[in-house]
Amino acid sequence: MIKKTFKRSKHWQKTKFGSKTSQKVLPKISQKKARKKYVQHTLSFLNHSNLKPLKVVVNSGSGAAGPIFDAIADKLIRIGSPLEFMHVHHEPDHTFANGIPNPLLPENHAATGDVVKREDTDFGAAFEGDSDRCFF
Repeated sequence: MIKKTFKRSKHWQKTKFGSKTSQKVLPKISQKKARKKYVQHTLSFLNHSNLKPLKVVVNSGSGAAGPIFDAIADKLIRIGSPLEFMHVHHEPDHTFANGIPNPLLPENHAATGDVVKREDTDFGAAFEGDSDRCFF
């Protein structure tokens, strides 16, 4: 049997669900600043001078990927990348009206694949709901 022991830090306070659970444990960071740092880190893996012109379909699955991808695409455009993006199910929608945002499900392949074929793009990328995984 594994037993986990947690020590409460001096900043921990017992509170009701949904209210603040700690004081000054983490530095405050704005959503805008966090997104900027995320974009910088993500693009640090890319040598944009090696990019060739590409047309890419991006299926955000009506999840979190849409706004994050917009920030990455905006930065790519500002640095002169020769990439063109087409969006599918791009706006976040908590009801997931277009179905479960799981690109591994065969019934979800067509949402991206049909646009890739119809628009003669180079490839498609489909994100799942919380955008921590991407499938090509």
